[in-house]
Amino acid sequence: AGAQCAVDLESLPSGSEVVLAASGVSPDTQMLLESLVQRIPGARMEDNVTAATTHLVTPMDSVSGLALQRSTKYLTALARGAWVVSTDWVRDSVKSGCWCPEAEYEIAGDKHTRGGPARARRRREAGEAPLLVGIPCHVNTDGCHRSVNTEALKLITRLAGATMVERCGCRFVPEASSPSGPDAISSVQGQVHVL
Repeated sequence: AGAQCAVDLESLPSGSEVVLAASGVSPDTQMLLESLVQRIPGARMEDNVTAATTHLVTPMDSVSGLALQRSTKYLTALARGAWVVSTDWVRDSVKSGCWCPEAEYEIAGDKHTRGGPARARRRREAGEAPLLVGIPCHVNTDGCHRSVNTEALKLITRLAGATMVERCGCRFVPEASSPSGPDAISSVQGQVHVL
């Protein structure tokens, strides 16, 4: 995008700490990210998207601006309201020697919906409740590929504020709370039914 940068690369964008995670990036981009965070005080990389993650870096289609894949990390970043930016944000920031404004590199969405990353981030920044607060949801992985991680889907749904329920005959019963569960997740696809 060739954005104008206003913040020196040795400083931090959007606050006092930058915690990056990456999804679907090339080995070269991964190395660039790791070397970048080593140079900048207060910046670090995480393997997964957690409550501390401020930015998810992922490739995007240069024409549509959409994420190339809808990974678990991508969905978790949306549920947590983190910045979801293209790999160009990192490359252009390194080239220019300063942090480029994230908004110019924000992913426009994915093949299923547009605008999700910006809406989720703005909700978090405004202190609004997550999108699914108070809505009962059921995660159904019946018939899905066996690699579907049901617990990851449930975590993403809970992060979005939903109340998880199990089907018991004709009525819905809240799911038993699981012990703290993983704070980060790896990769899934499946169905979440809003009831």
